[in-house]
Amino acid sequence: MNGVLALAVFTISPTLDLPTAAWQMVPHVDGELVAPKVTKTKAVLCIPGLYPHPLRPERATKPEMHPWFEPKAPLLAALAPDFDVYAFGYAQTLPVDSVASSNGMRETIAKLKTAGYREIVLVGHSAGGIVAHQFAVRFPDSGVTKVIPVAAPYSGSDLAELNVGLPWTQVSYIKSLAPQPRQATLKEDKAFPKTIEYCAMLCKVSRLPNDIMVNLESQWPPEVRQQGLPAALVNANHFEVLKSTIGVSTTVDLASSKLIRWSEADTAKATAIIYSKQADAAALAPPRRERPILKRFGDFLERQIRDRIMIPESKGK
Repeated sequence: MNGVLALAVFTISPTLDLPTAAWQMVPHVDGELVAPKVTKTKAVLCIPGLYPHPLRPERATKPEMHPWFEPKAPLLAALAPDFDVYAFGYAQTLPVDSVASSNGMRETIAKLKTAGYREIVLVGHSAGGIVAHQFAVRFPDSGVTKVIPVAAPYSGSDLAELNVGLPWTQVSYIKSLAPQPRQATLKEDKAFPKTIEYCAMLCKVSRLPNDIMVNLESQWPPEVRQQGLPAALVNANHFEVLKSTIGVSTTVDLASSKLIRWSEADTAKATAIIYSKQADAAALAPPRRERPILKRFGDFLERQIRDRIMIPESKGK
């Protein structure tokens, strides 16, 4: 079965037996998740992206813990005051589109919903952001209340087209992150549910239109922008964003804030900044916890656009 056909099959499949695992990290419980230990009203489920294993390809056939949500990870410590935190892992042997429809993913979310959490937030890094988005679209009544994709390659990454040194177990997964299959999926995806809050965390490094791995255009493509799905911009590279101070604080800010859809005008303002030379300035300032990040980012956009088109502030404002 070639890669394109495999991708189509797994996208259509309603459920899939893919090796998966979930763990409760805050409060920490040894072993895989059986029944959630509920101490808060809100839960975060962390979903990882690609974890390549060029030297030990057999490791990709089993779910594993990723460094950014291990017990001592800064993200977990930052979320702990307000959230119970869980981590999800999955074998990376099939196209990424298979993960959201896996039995393990559905069962994990069902356990959180049955436990009685008032809010269930999915934080997905890189390809994990695609998984989080697709799960919300495919299962809008699952109990998920918010999705935060971080540096997600919605329209693909050119690096996934490289054919050198790929772990044989992960070829299908990696190739599913290339531009052609990702853009085809974007065109076919249903609209993101209006009942679920959303904000994409876009990552870039200074003077580049990407985070080293994924272009900004891929992280917030037209198919996402046109739905009024908002974005927050941070200065961090793809590998360090969820370990960095600004990435961690922004994630917590978004998980804790009320996220609203942007109007067409709001999206146009944001687009004008994010895909211009103004992006570095917009991404540099660390977040101040006393103000929701979407409001801060919106204020910045408004000032920049007003200055650009030379419209003075109204006297009554």
